Amino acid sequence: MVTLHGRLSQTGSLQGTLSGEETLTCELTAGSMPRYNGVTTITPSDRQQVIHCADLVMSQDVVVNAIPSYYGKIAWNGVSLSVS
Repeated sequence: MVTLHGRLSQTGSLQGTLSGEETLTCELTAGSMPRYNGVTTITPSDRQQVIHCADLVMSQDVVVNAIPSYYGKIAWNGVSLSVS
């Protein structure tokens, strides 16, 4: 027999101990915590991107795409053109 003793806090974390030699499989739901429903795929760019997911439950991984091979930055300061 496997015994799980623990405590679920309001922040959504589970703390406790598991004793025995069995495998425990379970799903932890956050109850009243709001779910994240925004974008989960990001392509790098030359500006900062923020995924606002603090204090939200996410059901998918966030995927950061590879930098596109054609990506470059062109800057014009009124006098000279630089390509990087």
